[in-house]
Amino acid sequence: MRLILLAAAIALIAGDVGVVCCGVAVHLSLVSRTLNYMPEAVNRDVGYSQTGAFFPDAFYSCMGLSEAAEDSHWPPFLKIAVEYWREKYHNSHQGVRDNKFSTWLKNPFRAAQNVLRKDEKSSGDQLKAFIYGILTHQVADVSWHSLGVKQGLLIMLARMEFDNDIDRAHSVLDTGGDMIFLKRLLNSGYDLGWFNKGKLAWNYPTSDIIEIYRRAGYSVSSSSLDYCMIRGKAALETEFRIAKPGFVGFANQSPLLLEALEDYFLGGMLEMTMAIRHCIDGLDRWFEVGSDEDPWDLCQVFDHKRPTISQEAYTIFLSNDEEYVKIQRTLLDVRASWEDRPVKLTTRNDGPTILTTGMTQGLFGKSLAFGNFLDGLPSIAFSAPFESADDGSPKGSVYIMALSELLDEGESSKRQRRMKQIRSESPSVYEFNERYGEKLATVEIAGEDILVVSRPGISKLDFYYQGIPIAHIDFGPVQTEYGELGRKLVGEELLVADVDGDGIQDLVVGSPRSDVDGISQEGEVFIIYGSTLTEFLKKSITGGTKNAVHLADRLRVNVIHLPSHDREPNVGYSLFGRRLSMAGSTLLIGAPGRGKVYGFTHGGKKLAFELQPDADINSYTGFGNDIVASTDNWIVVSNSHENVEYSSMKQCMQCGVIYMFRISDDGRVYRQAKLSPPDGRSFDRFGQNGVLISNSTLYITSPFANNDRGVIWRVDLSRIIDDTTVDQIISQGPPPYSSGFGSAINGVQLPNNQTLVAIGMPYYGSTYNSLLEGAVAVYLL
Repeated sequence: MRLILLAAAIALIAGDVGVVCCGVAVHLSLVSRTLNYMPEAVNRDVGYSQTGAFFPDAFYSCMGLSEAAEDSHWPPFLKIAVEYWREKYHNSHQGVRDNKFSTWLKNPFRAAQNVLRKDEKSSGDQLKAFIYGILTHQVADVSWHSLGVKQGLLIMLARMEFDNDIDRAHSVLDTGGDMIFLKRLLNSGYDLGWFNKGKLAWNYPTSDIIEIYRRAGYSVSSSSLDYCMIRGKAALETEFRIAKPGFVGFANQSPLLLEALEDYFLGGMLEMTMAIRHCIDGLDRWFEVGSDEDPWDLCQVFDHKRPTISQEAYTIFLSNDEEYVKIQRTLLDVRASWEDRPVKLTTRNDGPTILTTGMTQGLFGKSLAFGNFLDGLPSIAFSAPFESADDGSPKGSVYIMALSELLDEGESSKRQRRMKQIRSESPSVYEFNERYGEKLATVEIAGEDILVVSRPGISKLDFYYQGIPIAHIDFGPVQTEYGELGRKLVGEELLVADVDGDGIQDLVVGSPRSDVDGISQEGEVFIIYGSTLTEFLKKSITGGTKNAVHLADRLRVNVIHLPSHDREPNVGYSLFGRRLSMAGSTLLIGAPGRGKVYGFTHGGKKLAFELQPDADINSYTGFGNDIVASTDNWIVVSNSHENVEYSSMKQCMQCGVIYMFRISDDGRVYRQAKLSPPDGRSFDRFGQNGVLISNSTLYITSPFANNDRGVIWRVDLSRIIDDTTVDQIISQGPPPYSSGFGSAINGVQLPNNQTLVAIGMPYYGSTYNSLLEGAVAVYLL
């Protein structure tokens, strides 16, 4: 009976009784994430923003008004709504805002008139809040549903998991996205009173909506509006009741959705949040001075007609089958601020030290790197790739802290420490988010540690010496137009290793989302050989910050593409370069879209072998999503989506496994083991990330394990032949949960033989309203 009721409830949400699009929880959550960037009046009437966030879907398959629903998804409808608001309410709002004593003296009648309009002002605020809610829905749907963009979340899911069946993918995305998201919220432990579960007032400005629709050419009655709007409230309340059991079916249909819901670069919830933040400025302007003549100019999310590429900073030419990149830098445009910033450290009893910045929506802890970054002292760098600049745009920051500062226990469990903060200040035009610090790496140049910071949104790498910007590499011409094809998002993966065996560290850069020869997200990898990179950076260090003009420098580069026998032009999404690692003298490149890991030798020029999961694993399982390797030829490849058979249950769905391989002295590769936790639970996703410390101890993360609390595991590679035990060393991350505990991990062995392990929690927030602040948990093991 329970299964029947569950199926009926899901049918209600999925639209079998008329509700076509049902991402009610997702849409309302996007309002909550962006409220701080909206006018104060919107925050006072947040309930109207909530109903506004559902409103564009209200009339789909309801009362024969689907066409009206479609029109309300686009900027021309917003233009009508804002013009109506300005006509009816703007003068009273303007008067109240300017109602100072001097204004009263000049026009006492107007001042008195404004007092009389107090109730009218309240109605105006409510409509304004409702319109901002509509904006959040419109912006979200562009990338969520791939409207007018080539690689949005919906299209990606359809191509990779549903044989290009957009309708099937759409159904799973809309309903499954809500189920998965709400399941995580319910597991988090947050106070979810913002949703007012069971008490949601669900208010909306009826007469204003009817008039706006009339001006848009539609006749809507108040009874029709009430009937169609109430379905959103019913769907939300139903979702809360069934999300935990209901997500399972959708996660099985779309393992990728479980993985990509938050992070996918075009339609993930994080990207939609940032896109809404960008578009709020345009709507603010409309309310203040009037709408644009062309409503599609509201913000770039709606602009797919004006291609924008970054300035061409180098030319490529071929010589002896190698590519060379000529970097012509007339100005060192890596402008950055470098300042001390406080950070809060909280030490829990018998637990980790937790670092937070207090900056909202920064995703602090997205990437971590160790090196001697501060006056030659051992340090740790943390990135916050979406942290806001002074103007509110999500440009990102990188923080550096000396380990001595981190390890100093002080006198209090809650204490302030200082970190150095680097912020990019170079101007950028929004297309993709810049994501400054998406990946961090450390390259050693003449005995000095250089911090490498990727900016995949504009396909650049920045180099810092002792916190000072010394150089950049621009991979242009690249595609930065919203949702278009081309080389893009270079720097989503970084590896520092001696690839060509000359004793000098090389820099390997992954661009798994790049489109190659028109094939969507086939991916490519750049090897920037250390022989020329070293000379390039030495000159930059010598020049310092005042040496802003440079002559052309030449870097030796090899670009590796997916082997031709695995190219699938009609499918794409191989994600070649998603993960990079080095086993001895072999460069390992993961392509989870093909379910393979490729091993290249001879400086990355020769394909030596390919690794795959078991033969019966024939669907996309994420094999190659993470790779960890050792200098003595151990290779660990995760397959976090794989199902596992346990004696205690029929099948553990998406429990995850890791495959252990070893390269022999003759270059052959042998599989040594296939490991999974002894007591896995469905959707634990074991093996999502990993790090190898001291070449023998492997730490493995499972951010979704233990009901989204996150778990850390340890494997001793020095004993793996005789002992395949997977030890659980951290059973859960710090509360609140669903923080992405283990989304990033790095570590270092200290002089006292203790191991310091830093674990990123980029979705951490002390309250629901501070979600996405991010944090890092530091353990001494």
